Order: sequence, then structure tokens, then C-alpha cells
Amino acid sequence: MNQFLNKIDDYLSGALAADELAAFEKELASNTTLAEQVQIHQLERETALLFLEQDMKANIQKWRTEGVTDTSETKQEAKVVALGEQNPQRTIGIRRILSIAASVLVLVGAGIAFWANQNYTNDSLAMEYYLPADAQGNRSGANLNDATFNTGLTAFFVDKDYVKAKEVFSKITNDEAQYVEAQYYLGHISTQLGEYTAAISYFDEVLAADNLPAFLNRDKINWNQLLAKLGTGQMDTKFKEQLDTLIQTGKAPFNQKAKALHQQLNSPLRKIVF
Repeated sequence: MNQFLNKIDDYLSGALAADELAAFEKELASNTTLAEQVQIHQLERETALLFLEQDMKANIQKWRTEGVTDTSETKQEAKVVALGEQNPQRTIGIRRILSIAASVLVLVGAGIAFWANQNYTNDSLAMEYYLPADAQGNRSGANLNDATFNTGLTAFFVDKDYVKAKEVFSKITNDEAQYVEAQYYLGHISTQLGEYTAAISYFDEVLAADNLPAFLNRDKINWNQLLAKLGTGQMDTKFKEQLDTLIQTGKAPFNQKAKALHQQLNSPLRKIVF
């Protein structure tokens, strides 16, 4: 881990060379501990930005009130005139500082708000932690070469034509052998389309099956369904309990992912969005 710590800041700052970036992201994809450290460093940087904004506000207020010892209108006007007579350049300088500081504050605040809106909304977090569908695994029986089903798979995996794939899989009824797999892919299609309520329903159908096809991972399906609930804003007590359970007793890598998600859901930048 130590060999990567010095590169985390460079990675978050976009300062890594192309070959270093490729190597770092390759390691990041498989190293959950490194991924967690990146999340922590990112949160620290975001918190520092918030403190910078608050400090700037405090300084501006201090500059505005600095030197004011009497609230009477007459004495205040006299003081301003006196300052101007003694050192007109100082008065102009303070005004310029205030103007620049205010402009910087507006830009920083707008930038943070925009960034938070792009990265900390329910939808953006759901898609950040979403795990893509697994490719079709071992299937048995006469359905192995089913042309219609394979058309849906091609549309989904190859063409990324989710509308067409949805149309194909939606025609498969619950008395057909491919039904559970079709519901599985429909859950992923709905997630990709941002139709989270439908995704929850499709994943429910899959999880209700007693025996899942060998290539499907029940834990992964549960994780994606939890993210679909996040996408709809269903962050109720049950959602929080499920997330906490994953953190405490969940299998890897879902426990680490749940911990990282929990940190982002409680980030100070969420307050900017919500």
C-alpha cells in the first residue's frame, strides 16, 4: 500500500502521466484497500474545500467590520472621510480586496456546488457503485441457442441498445426457462436507463427464485438492488440497516463498497446538494 500513497494525491489532482494513470487504475480496480484509501483522501480534500469556503466567508466579514468601533452614523462617516484623507490608496485597496475575495468566494462556491451535484446526488452515487451485469454463463437444455434470447443479449452487451434489449426480454413470460435470466437483465437495463423503481421490481423477481443460474451472484444482485433504492431516494430505516449490515458482516468486496458508500452519503458535500 505504501508505494501507492504518494500517488493518490497526484491521481486525484490529475497529475499522473498516462502510463502511471493506467497502472494506478488497473491496481485500483482490483485492490479494495487502495480504493478505500482513495475515497478517504477524496473526502479529506472535499472537506478542506468546505473549510476554505467557510474561512473565506469569515475573513470577508472580518474585513468588512475591521476597525468599526462606533455604530453611530455620524462618527462612521467621519471615520471613512478621515481614512480617505490620510491614505486614499488604502481605502481603494481594501475595496479591491473585498471585491476580489467576494468574486473568488462566488466561484469557489459555485464550483463546489456544481461538482457536488455531479457526484453526490442519489443518482450519481447509485451509478458510481453500480456493478455491471455478468455475461451469460453455463445454460442448459434446449434454450442454450434460443435465437430470440440471444438477440436480447447481443443488444444488451454488444450494441448497448438497452431499449431493444428491454423489448426482447420483456416478452419472456414466467413459464419460460429463461424468465429469471430475462428479469436479471431487465433489472440492469432499467438501472442503465435510470428507471430505478422498475429495477427494484425486476431484481425482486430474480431474488425470489430458489435456484439461480450458476453465473448469477445473489450478493451482487442484492447490492445492485440496494443502489436502485438509493437511486429512487428510498433511504429509509431498512435501507440504512441493510447498508450497516453489509459494512459489519458483508462479504468482500461488498463490505468495503458499503463502507465507502456510507462515507459519501455522510459527506459534508451532500449538504450542498440536499
